[in-house]
Amino acid sequence: MDEFFKSEGLVDGETRAKILKAAIDEIKMNTCKLACRQVEKILRIREEFGWQIHRLNAKEVFLRCGGDANEVSEKLVLVPSTNIVARFICKENIDPKPTIGTPSSAIVVATTNN
Repeated sequence: MDEFFKSEGLVDGETRAKILKAAIDEIKMNTCKLACRQVEKILRIREEFGWQIHRLNAKEVFLRCGGDANEVSEKLVLVPSTNIVARFICKENIDPKPTIGTPSSAIVVATTNN
């Protein structure tokens, strides 16, 4: 991207578009390498420590807008992640209760199920 920004006013539009495409391709390649390294680290931790790894797929939350996204976030992310942490810490399932705003709020109060 550095080359793209430095080229402003120095090269024609077509050359600048080629520089931008090359920069975007490099970013995509680096992002892919980073993601692969992260997966390798997660798998290594799982194998070395025998940890159970949980995967939450939040893609649907990003595809939604407005209030509907909040409901999907609560269902797919907040409730499952809260229960995963509760099982790890307390060996119990808990009901997450958002205290401020939406389920995506950082502050969550959890009460144990009896």
